[in-house]
Amino acid sequence: MAEWLKVLLSKSSELARVPWVRIPPSPPIVVMKNTHKIICSILIIASLAIAAIIFRYEANQNPKGKSMLGSIRQQLSFGPRYVGSEGHTKVQNYILETLEGSGLEVIEQNWTDTETQNKLLNILTRSNPQAEDRIIIATHYDTDPTSLRDVGRANTPVPGASDGASGVAVMLELSRALNDINTNPKLGVDLVFFDAENFRPGSFDNWKPKGSSYFASNLAKLYSKNPTQAIVIDMVCDKNLSFTKEKTSLESNPVEVDRLWEIGNEVDSGAFIDDGTKEIRDDHNPLINAGIPSTLLIDLDYPYFNTPQDTLQRCSGKSLNTTYAVLRNYISQKSSPGSL
Repeated sequence: MAEWLKVLLSKSSELARVPWVRIPPSPPIVVMKNTHKIICSILIIASLAIAAIIFRYEANQNPKGKSMLGSIRQQLSFGPRYVGSEGHTKVQNYILETLEGSGLEVIEQNWTDTETQNKLLNILTRSNPQAEDRIIIATHYDTDPTSLRDVGRANTPVPGASDGASGVAVMLELSRALNDINTNPKLGVDLVFFDAENFRPGSFDNWKPKGSSYFASNLAKLYSKNPTQAIVIDMVCDKNLSFTKEKTSLESNPVEVDRLWEIGNEVDSGAFIDDGTKEIRDDHNPLINAGIPSTLLIDLDYPYFNTPQDTLQRCSGKSLNTTYAVLRNYISQKSSPGSL
């Protein structure tokens, strides 16, 4: 039986208590011509009520998923978060304030973009800052100022629930437990929040992710030697989560891609597809070019990407928790003796 149907049946008594989904008495014969409209309205309202019940059930069963959905909701409340917007500044402050409570070292990497004169900011938080052997988990926090995949609303800023907020939500959840996950004092783990990944929105013509490119060009200011590897996450909250092995990642880091997929299959085999896919240009590219083997974890099948429909209702706490659990288990394995 489908999972949603099991939930619906188990919650039938709860649904019955929702007054606005009860079917009214049959109308008189004289108005029966409107019956189909009434039934359609009832079905729509009932569907929304069912979705709300399932959403609450999933959140109650998955507290970390609930926490990460709450983070996405908070980020969306700032409005669009593209470079130069008010929401962009608000989400920077939100990340910094959240990280300050983690007990981890926090580094702000500020610079002025020479091309646009925009002031940009990468944010790093570190466990075991004294360790020379380090790995990176990264995402971007900015959103796209346009919705070029929706021709009718191309100039509408993307809300960025998945493309922007989902990666931040997972990384902030990791930051709360990072010292407990990484128990090896010889391994350092850096969580990096990149700015300006969406700087060339809607097109790859002359596209350059400014945050990760600046970070990759200034590694010597942050590291005594290059990190051994990196994982970049992007768009990870789709209800139908589907990760495939990205072409450049496989070429750069095949052993660690396979390791990540092995862990993924242990957590949620349906989400980790053992197939390769085409090259996807993202924040992992500058890291690879700088000599850091890197893996991109992205659900590019997400249908609301680069549209105004990239909203909270498209996100799943279960998918967020899958991503969180895979990264947590990956870091835990890397911190085991003999894994460096």
